[in-house]
Amino acid sequence: MTDGNADLDALVQQTMAIAKSIRVEPNISERDGIRQRVSNFKAHQERLARGQQDFAATQSIFNIVKAPLGWLIYTDGVKVGGVCGSREAAFEAATIAATFAVRDGAGVQINVPSAPEADEIELPRNWISAIK
Repeated sequence: MTDGNADLDALVQQTMAIAKSIRVEPNISERDGIRQRVSNFKAHQERLARGQQDFAATQSIFNIVKAPLGWLIYTDGVKVGGVCGSREAAFEAATIAATFAVRDGAGVQINVPSAPEADEIELPRNWISAIK
């Protein structure tokens, strides 16, 4: 068994020595090909990024989010308006805001959570002071 291991070790050492002695340098045309592929990839990434920016500029997304004291409306990651007392009231407010975006030529999307997620909440009696 040790002779087999010794032979295997010797074969691995010979293979490693051969692999180290062979150094393949890419020729100029291979390097140019690699540069061209990298350049094409970068151009493709830039086209995709511009397309995403163009889409975002023409699309307004309204998200209705449940908060501890009511319902909030976010568009493009920014809170708009105040606190709404129900999911339906927040939807109506988002719809009104969306009509202005449509008038200005943008597309709109309104996201409202489903009913199981949207249990009505009870507001404190003095809820205005609670949110300040």
